[in-house]
Amino acid sequence: MAHISADREPRWGQLLRHWQMLANEADRIPPRSAIDPANLGKTLLPNIFLVDVVREGEKAEPRFRFRLLGQEIVEHESTRVGDYLDQFRAGYQVAEMQRHYRDCADGRIWLRTASLAWNDKEFLEYQVLLLPLSEDGRGITHLIGLALYQV
Repeated sequence: MAHISADREPRWGQLLRHWQMLANEADRIPPRSAIDPANLGKTLLPNIFLVDVVREGEKAEPRFRFRLLGQEIVEHESTRVGDYLDQFRAGYQVAEMQRHYRDCADGRIWLRTASLAWNDKEFLEYQVLLLPLSEDGRGITHLIGLALYQV
């Protein structure tokens, strides 16, 4: 887990402030329908992604399906819209990724740092911030994420 510092990276603060404004307006965790790409701004959009929290039974672990991927994400990763997180073949990183997504679905927010690897060589470090969204105000139904790459 990494500390979320808007001083070090202003885009973290930009997304957090926008999410907080939407939460204040709704007086709860904001719904996905409140996310207007025009209000996010052109500095965030290429790195934004939306995830559906798919619950297939009362006691089943949620699954995470990618609904939208910004252009920067598409350029760096093999993930595509419609893919599920549990289908990834990222080795040791999958467990950490799933923990990050489950934590967000439970309302815990933290910044994950990892690297994209190719042929077992680490070559691109990135950080991901996930924030919860709720259509009904009771359960987390979607996640909005910001993935920033150190190129």
